[in-house]
Parts: sequence; C-alpha cells; structure tokens
Amino acid sequence: MNHRLSLILPIGKYSFFAHACLKNIAETYGGKSDLSDLDVVVLLNNKNLSNFHLLETLKDLKKEFQFRVVKANSYSEVHLKLIDWAFRNIDLEEWVIIQHCDFFWTEENWLFRIESLLDNTSSVIRHDCGYTNFLHNGQDVELLHDYFCIYNKEKLLNFKLRLNWGKVIELAFSKLTLEKIENKELIFKSLNRTKNKLGHIQKHDWLDGSEAATLECAAHGLKIKTISLDFYHVWEFFRILDGIKIKENTLYINELLNFDNNIHRLAQQAQCSIICSYFIDKNELVNFFPWFLFKKIVSKYDPNSIDFLNQLETTIRKLERYAYTNNVYGEDEDLNLKRIVFKNKTINISPFFKNSKVSYYDIL
Repeated sequence: MNHRLSLILPIGKYSFFAHACLKNIAETYGGKSDLSDLDVVVLLNNKNLSNFHLLETLKDLKKEFQFRVVKANSYSEVHLKLIDWAFRNIDLEEWVIIQHCDFFWTEENWLFRIESLLDNTSSVIRHDCGYTNFLHNGQDVELLHDYFCIYNKEKLLNFKLRLNWGKVIELAFSKLTLEKIENKELIFKSLNRTKNKLGHIQKHDWLDGSEAATLECAAHGLKIKTISLDFYHVWEFFRILDGIKIKENTLYINELLNFDNNIHRLAQQAQCSIICSYFIDKNELVNFFPWFLFKKIVSKYDPNSIDFLNQLETTIRKLERYAYTNNVYGEDEDLNLKRIVFKNKTINISPFFKNSKVSYYDIL
C-alpha cells in the first residue's frame, strides 16, 4: 500500500490509552497488522518521560507494531498544543490524521475509504458531528473537531490553521479572518457562547478544540470534505478526571450534583469512572471516582438512571479486551474515603461491610 497518511496520537498520561489505541487502530484500519501501512506518531510531552509504566508499555508495543515515538519540546498537557507543534517540527506525510487517545474505531477497513477521499483540491476532511458553532455571512460553518480530523499538511502550514484553544485575543489569526470577525461576518451561532447579545465574537471569548482552525477555513473558503464515521469516543475523560482530587479521605469533584437533569453529563462521568476503576494501572492513577461508589450514589439520588448506567457499563466494558494489566482498582479498594464534596453538596460515607474482594458503602 502506498500510504500518504500520518496519524498523530497524543497519548496522554496513562499506559492503557497507548495500548488500547494502537491495538484498536491495528484491529480496524484494514492494513498490515503491524501498522506498517500507516505512519503512526505517538506524541509525548516532557512530563511523560517520568512515567515509567507508560515508557515500558510503549517499549513492549514496539515489539508488535511499527510506530514512531516523538517527544514534543513542551511540558504542556494540552493535546492540541502538542499536535500543533508536531505539524511544524517533525516529518509527516502529505495528509495527517489527528485523533484523541480516547477515540476508538468501530468500523472496519477505514484506511482504504479515507485514502480514496484524498485529492489536491481539499484542505480538510472532517467527521459530520451534526451541528455547528459558527455562522459565516449567515450560513452554517463546517465545524472541525479535535477528536478526529484529517489535514493536508502543506495547506495547513500555508494558512494560519492553528490547532489550539484559548481566548480569541491569544490565538494567531490571519489578517483576513480577524477582519471577518471584526466586521461581524463570522459570528457565533449560539448566543450562550458569548456575552454579546447578537453572537458577535469578542476578543476575550473562548474558542475550544479546533475552532480557531474552523474560522480560518471559513474565512479563506478552503474546501472541506465531510464524512460519517463509526467510532466510540469517551467524551471529556481527561477534563472530568482533572476535576477530581482526593485529599485527607475526601474526594473533591469539580462538578454540580445534578444527575437527574443532565443524563449526557452523567454518562461522561460514568465512562470516566469505569475506565479508571477497571482499565488503568493503579500505580498510574492518583485521583478518580470509584465506579461502585459512583453507582451507589446515583442509586440513592437518581434511581431512574441505574438501568441506563448498567447499559453504559456493558458498552464500556467491551474496551476491556484492550486492557494490558490486572493491576487495577476494580471493586477491591475503598480508598478509605469518608466524604465526597461536590460544588453544591457534601455526602458523608462510611464503610459498613468489607471483605478482601468487595467494599460497600452506606451513603448517609
């Protein structure tokens, strides 16, 4: 196969995702099982170099798969900053796939389909997410996402398609794009994204994901192809996990206790809890919300969601085939927690029964 594609994979901080992503790509992409039909780049930051478990996992995976390990000259854990650095500093193929490490393919032979879409007239190939956040002269803008997108490297570098997030004033836009923002040709579609009542993009408004690149593409009229993909994405995993801290027998979670009013957010929290409890090596995990405790709290405060959570658990546990270690928390650890502090509620907990296999909590 004469591949023209690189795939950049910012692996994050946990060995599970390195193992799971490479296994999943090899299982589904349709090329040689050692990944030699795709230029795979595993992207690390300087902090990753102190994670012995991750480095050993990558070393073992090298025995099975062909991929490059590249260390970005950065301590940033923002995956988009690392990807943006990679585009400008390492050798890559003509077309470059970016994907989250918590993105898992479910369709087969996707590489052949993607290669058939590559041409000299397009700049970007995106997944159809079903919505947009912006309007350009009153028309919907094709929204680029950072969980998956394919860029023509040369065209990305020729335009200021910065793969980064931040306030508008902090991001590097071309003169044309800034003019279109200032002239109100490019605006937010949703009024809840800005304090401006007409949806005008303000210099202190926050742009998430690849939204800066989205605006650049719209302003310059770059050709974008839209496709539909079959995949499973563990949305918001790292953001949720970064909002959890355990200190002095107390679990702090930077979320409102609002289970019954936001089933979508409940699903995101549940996914994070399941993966941390059953897939990630306990030696790499400092803070997380134990799954058995999560379910017990939901059963008390939102019992109507239990069937939904059980179905979700069945779906997530399908990823268990990618787990590389049995050294996980599971339901064997109680973490000696005494209370959980949400933004708007404190829940006191006390163990009422324990044995060597399972810990149960009484929610007081």
